[in-house]
Amino acid sequence: MRRQPHSPRGVTLIELLIAMAITAIVVSAVSEWIIFTARTSARSNKRSDLLEQFALLRTRVFQDAHHAHVIEVSRDQWLLTSPNDSGEDTIVWERSDTGLVRNHTPLSLPDSMTCVRWSPVLVTPTTGDPWWAMDRDMDGKLSGTELDSVSGLDFFLIHAGRDTLNFRITFLGPG
Repeated sequence: MRRQPHSPRGVTLIELLIAMAITAIVVSAVSEWIIFTARTSARSNKRSDLLEQFALLRTRVFQDAHHAHVIEVSRDQWLLTSPNDSGEDTIVWERSDTGLVRNHTPLSLPDSMTCVRWSPVLVTPTTGDPWWAMDRDMDGKLSGTELDSVSGLDFFLIHAGRDTLNFRITFLGPG
């Protein structure tokens, strides 16, 4: 039997294996890119949600601080009075093991928010810990004339042990 010069023929095993290898490499690269894009998008969405929760918390703290008068500040809580139609409301912000509490209502913070603390901002900066510099009667609280030297609070929220989200609020002044 003689072979015809222009007859259609199939692919050899070697050609098939090379085509499969090239296809596997392309599919692998494309799938890695898809997985990378999905993970990046998920991280971005999670970060965006965290920043949105942080912005809501910051707005709430700013509203209280700018519409009320500070009465007392300690490491674990700060008291404010806010005028209303029937007199004054007392607002209490507290630190707890789970985050922040406003008037005995826990605020929803992400589980990854590991620490919430605040520190006084002094009108005239001093060296060392501002709590020790200002707490003249050593009762663990800043109140009365001690608050005259405090212009606000620096808030620190530590996220997942590595990111620190912070903001500064200023006070209207003592009651």
